[in-house]
Amino acid sequence: MTNQSGRQAPSTEEQEKSRQQTLDQLRQYLNEARDYHRANPSTTKAKASPVNLKLAAAAGLWNESTKVFVRVSEAKGIIAAVEFFKAWNLKPVLVGAEEADLLVDWLAKEKIDLVLGKVHRLPNRDGDPVYAAYTLPAELAKAGVRFCYSMDGAWNQRNLPYQAGHAVGFGLDTLKALQALTLDAAKILGIDNRYGSIEEGKSATLFLSEGDALDMRGNRPTHAFVDGRRVNLDDKQKVLYRKFSEKYDIPAK
Repeated sequence: MTNQSGRQAPSTEEQEKSRQQTLDQLRQYLNEARDYHRANPSTTKAKASPVNLKLAAAAGLWNESTKVFVRVSEAKGIIAAVEFFKAWNLKPVLVGAEEADLLVDWLAKEKIDLVLGKVHRLPNRDGDPVYAAYTLPAELAKAGVRFCYSMDGAWNQRNLPYQAGHAVGFGLDTLKALQALTLDAAKILGIDNRYGSIEEGKSATLFLSEGDALDMRGNRPTHAFVDGRRVNLDDKQKVLYRKFSEKYDIPAK
């Protein structure tokens, strides 16, 4: 007796056919977008007539005002993504790239930027050392691969600096870890002309901490500014702390 309930998973051949169809559609779109940009070089400013918004959205890829981000994990996918976009002289930014440790030198040669997945994760492959994800940033930095960090979910962004701090404990230079959080992240996003470092003419977007911002034991932000505007760092936890410190006559820290 066989169980016929549920949906049958597509065969390997069907999956490959679907994959090729998707790639063909992407190739067609990129070819049309490139041709549209060549015919209408002002499309990024929406001055061409008539404007094809679908194609104009990708026109910035050829004047470097826009970047293409590709989420990929496995080494073979990393290579495939980079090789795919070479046909249009584009360098994708790879997001995740958990198996980048297998291709460090190749990524450096190709000058590919990475938005790393979580440092605090389990190894991606059976047999890998438990600290494989912790040492990856140091390996990339040593080879000259530019990278920044990322976290899943807005609620988890508070732990972003600790990703860098953990990598410092496994060989990454402290200043390089900080740079990956700030200037390198801005360069990868293409906004380093305004953000990423404290320089004359750039946006006043920064924060001050009483201790080491990369260490959860010392990260205590006291001031924060976004585009020069001071951010109110008060929250419910601080209000309750002050309330009960006063109630029980405990000196507030």
